[in-house]
Amino acid sequence: MDAVFRPLHLNLVHELEKAGFRAELGADSPTFVGDISDQTRTWRVIITMDGGYPTRPPRACLADTTAPQCWHQNRDGSMCLYTNAVRGVFPWLAPNNLIDRVRDWCVHREDGWPDDQPDLDLHRYWPPSSQYRLLIHSPLQEGCRGFRRLALHPQTTSLRECGAQAPPGHRGKSHRFRYAVVRDIGELSHPVTEWSQLRELITEPDEVETILRNDRAQVVLVRYTRSGNAGVLALHARPAKNALSFCAIEAAEDSLETINLRRGPHLAELMGKKVAIVGVGAVGSYLALNLHRAGLGRLTLSDYELLRPGNMARHAAERSFVGWNKADAMKRTLQSPDQCVQSIPRIVSDIDHARLLVADHDLVVDATSDDTVANLLAIAAAETGVRIICTYLENQGRTKVVEVITGPNIGWAQTNSMEPVGLDAFEAGCGDPVSPTPLYEVQAVAAMASRTVIQLLVGKAGIVTQVCETP
Repeated sequence: MDAVFRPLHLNLVHELEKAGFRAELGADSPTFVGDISDQTRTWRVIITMDGGYPTRPPRACLADTTAPQCWHQNRDGSMCLYTNAVRGVFPWLAPNNLIDRVRDWCVHREDGWPDDQPDLDLHRYWPPSSQYRLLIHSPLQEGCRGFRRLALHPQTTSLRECGAQAPPGHRGKSHRFRYAVVRDIGELSHPVTEWSQLRELITEPDEVETILRNDRAQVVLVRYTRSGNAGVLALHARPAKNALSFCAIEAAEDSLETINLRRGPHLAELMGKKVAIVGVGAVGSYLALNLHRAGLGRLTLSDYELLRPGNMARHAAERSFVGWNKADAMKRTLQSPDQCVQSIPRIVSDIDHARLLVADHDLVVDATSDDTVANLLAIAAAETGVRIICTYLENQGRTKVVEVITGPNIGWAQTNSMEPVGLDAFEAGCGDPVSPTPLYEVQAVAAMASRTVIQLLVGKAGIVTQVCETP
């Protein structure tokens, strides 16, 4: 054991011995057996320091191997004591932490896991598939049954559903599709870890087994619920002479609902909002990407320049769109069936265009670093009472500005001038010098601007100016 961990390990051993645990002689790894109690109950526990210990927690199991497997228990019967969300570095080595964790686990198990967080991870209780890494499926509704056709993507060894379709009566060896049998087993009170348990819960299990043995289908997709939350278990079936063996494939739902879970807390409000971004260069492209992925309902992008190969060092568009207008390139990059993205292959050059943008959107962002554009938008904003956001970088990215303005250039943010940290370069075909500003500085100001835009759209912020300067 590394010298860094040895004192912590010895402290843990001392704690266990103090609590009445005794070392088990002859074990391959350090093993301790003892009793852990609450006020009225006692559990005999075996703690083994194997596997990745000490950088991973020791394995703790109930000595009673006849107890039925429960939630928050690993496939080998050990207790699931720590998750990635647990704070602290190697918390099991902290004073009194491991014993308290084991006691809490035993108490919650005995009480039936009250107020349990419904981890939808049933695949963890089955041996993992060595053939497929991921199965991507459409939403499975309550009461679902039937078949799904699956296409194999060899580069990622994943299966992707491509429609509800029954398998052919006879499967030739060159058949390029796989098929899944779909069943719904409803609410689970405890994990199912073997096919014998699962077949008691599915409808027409004999028919399912016949289909799998005849290789008409290779996967079983099982919909289940925990505390009303739906999950899917994907099992790869391998027929043998007298039995079927199963291993689990990690399953993921491909739906707008699963994407929306990660869009942030203001999704419902943003879906009805309209924002225009004038200037879809480096900063504007990442601002567009952020707002689109946050769930903004309608986004208008305006720019007159073409996307050049050199822009790809700090632009959010896909490289395949080099040569396109920047606004059009971002529109195609962000294309989505549920969100509207429009592009205007020009810049704001007259007051009528500025008024039109302001009137047709809840918020307009100027990301051009062009004072003429900013003032035209500011004039239109002053006439209507609509706010405009200006965002830009100066001093080769060390100065980041996000400014909410309501009128022409009076009292706008003033920034300091700094000595350059690198030389501007010149590229053929570009009218202005090329700044060495790196992508991470672009993303930083785009993040600042995105937060300000969203706060204004949902009514969480007043008039603010942010100037962030890093010498």
